[in-house]
Amino acid sequence: MYARILAGPHSTGKPETKNPTWEQIENAIRRMDRQELSLVLLGHAKDSPYMAIGGGYDEERETNPQLFICCVTDPDLSNHTLIDPSKGVEQVYVVTGGQEGDFPARMAVSLELVLRAARAFAERGELTPSLHWVHD
Repeated sequence: MYARILAGPHSTGKPETKNPTWEQIENAIRRMDRQELSLVLLGHAKDSPYMAIGGGYDEERETNPQLFICCVTDPDLSNHTLIDPSKGVEQVYVVTGGQEGDFPARMAVSLELVLRAARAFAERGELTPSLHWVHD
C-alpha cells in the first residue's frame, strides 16, 4: 500500500491513521458529509505526492447529493484535478475542509469516480489513467 497516512474524517478524535487499509480509506470517504467531515488526505511521506478529497453528502442537493473535489499535489506544488468531462462549467457549491466554495461542475465528481481515483492512489501512488485529470 502506497498510502501510509490517512488524515480526515474521524469521529474517534484521532487526527490521522498510519498505514491505513483500503477499507479504512473507503469508509472515511463514504462518511464525508460536507459539514463535520469534509476533507480526507492520503499521503506517503514528506516530499511525495498527496491526494486531497473534499466534499461529501449534501442532503440539500436534490440531484447528485454526493459530490467530491479530488486533487493530487506533487512535491513541486503542481496539481492534478480529477474531472468529469460529461459535465459543464457552470458553478456548483461544494464544502471542502469546512469551507464552501464555487467549483466548475466538471470538477465536482461522483462517489464512484473519487473511489476509483483514491484506490489507485492509495495502493500504487498513481493517477488512474482511465479517468480524466487536468494538470495545472
